[in-house]
Amino acid sequence: EITDREGNPLGFAAKADMLNKAVHVVEDRAGIDTLPEEAAHFFVNILEAKGDPLISSMMNNIDKYKVYDEVAQNSNYQKYSEEQLKKEAIGKAIAKHILNQDADNEFSENLSRLERWWNKLLAKINTAEFCRLNN
Repeated sequence: EITDREGNPLGFAAKADMLNKAVHVVEDRAGIDTLPEEAAHFFVNILEAKGDPLISSMMNNIDKYKVYDEVAQNSNYQKYSEEQLKKEAIGKAIAKHILNQDADNEFSENLSRLERWWNKLLAKINTAEFCRLNN
C-alpha cells in the first residue's frame, strides 16, 4: 500500500521516491502505464531542479489537456496544490505518449506542442549534464 509521510493510505498503484531514486509499486495494482508514468515524474523533477524552460512551458500549458482534468477530478489528488496537479498531469501525459495511448485523440489535437515537448525531453535525457544531475 502506498502511504504519505504520516502513514495514511493514498490509493495509488505506485509512487516515485525521488530521494531514494526508486519507484514503489503495489503488487497486483500496477498497469502497463505505471512505470512509464513514475519515470516521467523523475524527468519532471530533474527539469524543475535544473530550472529548465521546458518545465515552465509544460506547466503553463498542461491544463489545456484532458489529462489535467482527469487528474484534477480524481479524488486521490484532492489535497494536491495546483502545481502538484500539473506535475501529475505532465507525468501522465508523458506516459501516455511513451505508450502511444491516445484513445480520445487528445494529443493528436495538440500534437505539435506535445511532439516538441517530447523531442526536447528526449534530447535533454540524452545529455551528459542531465545524467550527472540524476546521480
